[in-house]
Amino acid sequence: MVKILYLTKAIIRDFRSIKKLHINNIGDITVFVGANEAGKSNILKALNWFGNDEPLGDDDIPIESQMEGAELKKPIVELYFKVMNNNAFTKRFKSLLVKEVNGGFVKENGDNVSDSKDIDKILNNVYYLKMEKYKDGEFKVSIYDENLADVTEKFTNWVINILNISFSDIFTKIFEDILKKELKVQNIPDNQILNGINTIKNHSNFTTHFNLIINEMSSINTDNTEITIEDVQRLNEKIQQIVNNIPNSNASYPVGGMHITLNPHNIFMKTYNKVRDIPQYILPKMRPNFEYLSEEMELECSIPKGDYPWSTVLREDPTNEKYIINSRLIKLLGIDLEEFDSKGAKWRANILDNASIKFSKILQKSWKQLNISTEVAIGEDNIMLFKIIEKDKDNNKIKSTYPNVRSRGFKWYLSYLITLEYMKIKSKEEDVILLLDDPAVYLHENGQKDFLKVINNLSNDSQIMYNTHLISLFEENELDRVLLVGLNNENRTEVKSPWSNKGDIISPIRYALGVDKFMFDENTKKILFVEGVVDKFIIEGLQKTGKISEKWHIYPLFGGKDLDKDIKIKKIELLTSLMDYLSCIQKNNDDTQKNDIKYYIILDGDMKKEYENNDKISEEIKERIIYLGDENQEIEDLIDLDFYLDCVMESYQGIFADQPEKIKPIEEIIEDINEKYKNTGDNEKLTKLLKKEFKNYKLGDFSKVDVAITLKRKLSENYLISDKFEEIVKINDKIEN
Repeated sequence: MVKILYLTKAIIRDFRSIKKLHINNIGDITVFVGANEAGKSNILKALNWFGNDEPLGDDDIPIESQMEGAELKKPIVELYFKVMNNNAFTKRFKSLLVKEVNGGFVKENGDNVSDSKDIDKILNNVYYLKMEKYKDGEFKVSIYDENLADVTEKFTNWVINILNISFSDIFTKIFEDILKKELKVQNIPDNQILNGINTIKNHSNFTTHFNLIINEMSSINTDNTEITIEDVQRLNEKIQQIVNNIPNSNASYPVGGMHITLNPHNIFMKTYNKVRDIPQYILPKMRPNFEYLSEEMELECSIPKGDYPWSTVLREDPTNEKYIINSRLIKLLGIDLEEFDSKGAKWRANILDNASIKFSKILQKSWKQLNISTEVAIGEDNIMLFKIIEKDKDNNKIKSTYPNVRSRGFKWYLSYLITLEYMKIKSKEEDVILLLDDPAVYLHENGQKDFLKVINNLSNDSQIMYNTHLISLFEENELDRVLLVGLNNENRTEVKSPWSNKGDIISPIRYALGVDKFMFDENTKKILFVEGVVDKFIIEGLQKTGKISEKWHIYPLFGGKDLDKDIKIKKIELLTSLMDYLSCIQKNNDDTQKNDIKYYIILDGDMKKEYENNDKISEEIKERIIYLGDENQEIEDLIDLDFYLDCVMESYQGIFADQPEKIKPIEEIIEDINEKYKNTGDNEKLTKLLKKEFKNYKLGDFSKVDVAITLKRKLSENYLISDKFEEIVKINDKIEN
């Protein structure tokens, strides 16, 4: 499955413990670590809320905002998506137009077709989408081209000009969607929503104006000719006159034994504004499916049908929190609930028997500790039952139990397995982002490691975000995935990089996980000590291409800021002594051990003069130092210039997605640097020059770490680009001989 919309950046405001935070460089897998009560779960819950159509609940608004009576006019969640595949994006947008608005595409001769090339040209210009969700559950989408120029208005005009839309159908659909949201805000039960919509539509304050608008809209394309922009403008004027005559005041309406308050004028105005801006109605429906799973979410063992159809009770809806795992199970078993409702008891029993066999095979394949199967059936009083059947080695039934009496580890694993298999189906239909809140906490350590392998495989098709306290779910060779979550001085959640500029670089992540030791495995045989996280990420990227063996553990020595030379030397001496000590321990524990721990120290060429003739460094240590480049170079200077600068642009298009005005200066910086290096032979360090130019243009500090993360991810995606790193790859000959 090709990812279509890829989440690259998130901004969250006024949600629980979050005042405002930015999350940059979101990749295939993002891991949040931090102390309890730091707000890790709140980040995932904010993203999960973005994935549904609900307004923000009072419990999610920070207490101080409630006390201050803040209006929260800014978006609560603001997400930036890169369009990864324009052909797939175009196909999905067109299918939604046909489905949602009965829209056809108009060729020059006026024929209605669904494969017009006109809209393909328009959609192929979409590079980034910014999706904002506000407190009332409303969405706003901004569209950007490859230069991050806002083309939202132009895009809307293009779409209106080439579409042949049944305006009356789309008005009715949006009108009902808005009423549905209003009813939910005012706590009308789900089973009363449909009746409530019909009651309001038939009320005198609504029905007359609704019919007038529908009549005007129906008249615009009765002769099936192409709709012109002039037609749309005339329609706008007529609708505006009707809306202006609608009462602009609140009134009470009876719905399901309750009374709700609505303003007819506002309802009609909001509806028509959406009709006039079709992309704002369609594009939010293209957002990825956010699938949330926490340890509290379990498979319910019995579900009463009551007076409602199964298609309502087990609807596939993130707001259906109690039965969400059950509804995912029904989906992955391929049961059509509407058909299920229409059939007799015998047919249903047969379908559930087959479904039980299907899921039993899935469960038996992954849960090896016991011989178990599942049973789904409808018992007395129309109660759907979910059971676990234990069997002996001869496959004879021993006992049956309900999931809720099993161990916490098994209950979590069952919910996780159902969600995982459900996601595999969903990811074939649409983009999926999996949100795992403290996963695998009840599993054995080996089970946690197996879980991590599954997550890595799953990330090929879907983006995954999870928080954890578990060392087993943290991979030190994937530090670029990790973000540290903590509280600032105002006790508000903040996110920052999990490495330090002083002392032990990865000490923040170790402390967050409660680990007070080096994080490489005690059986590690090969270690490359590198200067910092930039070198670490780049060499790890080359490991993924096969140019450098993955058996080497890459460990960063120093922080991003300059340390005293003597401190650096002492640290190198300490670590080399530690390696020799560990080699002795391994030999003592294993008489057959023949090889010491093999290690080297990889330093940038600009440190050669400082270290090569330094009497404080022993000759034994000097023999283990490998320098990258000459005395005026660091690792970035050994990468193909054009490729590195392309990665600078790609990195900052993500970082500055919310500040597109900063992209043009970066383009100018890159152009100037190309000029200096290629035409004048400038030998100034590349990152030093970038830092200076970023400062001159007032763009803030240049982050070579963020660029290194982009480099690593690009190497992971395409091993062929390793030829851009030829000078760095040469270290492989030295460390393997």
